[in-house]
Amino acid sequence: MKKLIVLLAALLILPACSAPEPEAVETPAVTIYSEPAWFDNDYTAGLPVPPGEASWAALDETNGLFAVSFDGVDDSEFDSYMQELDSAGFDLLADTSGDVEGQYYTFIGGVYYDGERYVSISRIPDTLAVSVSFY
Repeated sequence: MKKLIVLLAALLILPACSAPEPEAVETPAVTIYSEPAWFDNDYTAGLPVPPGEASWAALDETNGLFAVSFDGVDDSEFDSYMQELDSAGFDLLADTSGDVEGQYYTFIGGVYYDGERYVSISRIPDTLAVSVSFY
């Protein structure tokens, strides 16, 4: 009987000594717009409107990010949009381009900053993605 009590006590104590359960990670609320557009909000205020037709838009207020993708954008429209960002007071912090592995095209991108917001733009054939962040 004494062995049974010791065994039961050990079984009750062991779980208390084990590693704690990991905390649940909360997924931030992201709004995906069913009718995407270049919305007039704090993120887009003072930014030039990108060319093309909005194909998707998302807002992540938890992480301070607004993103929109536009279809029907060619190289010259992309170049013009970069110039419009420069004219609107955004400084180019970094730019990049390269071939996409397994595809037959090159991506182009850049990160701009106006002292308050970061604007990341990238282009693959026919598509321009723009994301705006305060962080």
